[in-house]
Amino acid sequence: MDHRARVVAVGLAGLLLVAGCSSSKSGSATSATSGSATTSGTSDPVTDITVGTAPTLSGTSFYLAAQNGTFAKNHLSATPQLMTSGAEAIPLLLNGQIQFTVTDAVAAIKAISQQVPLEIIAQGPIVSPDPAKDNGGLLVGSGVANVQDLAGKTVAVNALGSFSELAAEKSIDLAGGDSSKVKFVELPIPQMAAAVKAGTVAGAAISEPYLSEGKAEGLKDLMPILHGVFPNAPMVVYVASASYASSHPQVIKEFADAITAANATLGASPATLKSVGGSVAKMTAAQLANVILPTYVPTPISLGALMTVMNVMVEYKVLTAPIDLQSHVYGA
Repeated sequence: MDHRARVVAVGLAGLLLVAGCSSSKSGSATSATSGSATTSGTSDPVTDITVGTAPTLSGTSFYLAAQNGTFAKNHLSATPQLMTSGAEAIPLLLNGQIQFTVTDAVAAIKAISQQVPLEIIAQGPIVSPDPAKDNGGLLVGSGVANVQDLAGKTVAVNALGSFSELAAEKSIDLAGGDSSKVKFVELPIPQMAAAVKAGTVAGAAISEPYLSEGKAEGLKDLMPILHGVFPNAPMVVYVASASYASSHPQVIKEFADAITAANATLGASPATLKSVGGSVAKMTAAQLANVILPTYVPTPISLGALMTVMNVMVEYKVLTAPIDLQSHVYGA
């Protein structure tokens, strides 16, 4: 399929830190600490790390690992530093002011393709292949009955060339529409439902909790957009600089193990996910009762799932060609 040319706003400057959004604006960033090793009494050495984070349900792995002692069990003392973009996070990562940061999978792969020296270390939640657990949707107003009705219309996404735009494009095409005839524009996720209601855009590729809120306001979820495009792919990943990964292999292992353990707990206990994630994301009990929760699994990051993401990026011209992804994925 011949898709329209476009400027891709993903990579070093536009690297979004989360495939989703919290229900309120985050405060100022937490102060960073150094990444040097310290000791705690007669215990094993403990390494201080600072991690770029996002206060969302998709970023709950970090916060749970910090709160329930999982990092401590893996000899890590982890400090969060709130981030808003890759323009802020990546320079800090590369100069050693932070040791890890969270981002979405598309942005990480795009940055690697642009020779940013990153290694993907661990994953947050994955896209469930079950459509009933798909927490991303295409929210539309009364004037859109099917994907064919989107031809010539505008659909909002959080960033051009992003995880959500690719999911929307591929889903539209799989459902018999033509995404090349749809205009995609950037809009902050919290503003999307209002824009659809006002008719400023015909639809929006939107995630929880705003998907459920938009439906409650009378908008239609035309279709879930993630499970059919990115099944089992990580919605967010944790990355480190290649130099830090090569010089601190034990810290990398401990961090990956801690995040995987946190994922296992979250996957087994929706109540824990709601308690920890809801607090971090500042979500109300009503919001938590209605949202489709992200899917956490007790397994390390899958190279195959990441390659699925990369192949869709190539298909829709976010990448010009596949890259050697295996050498940038921990444990692959």
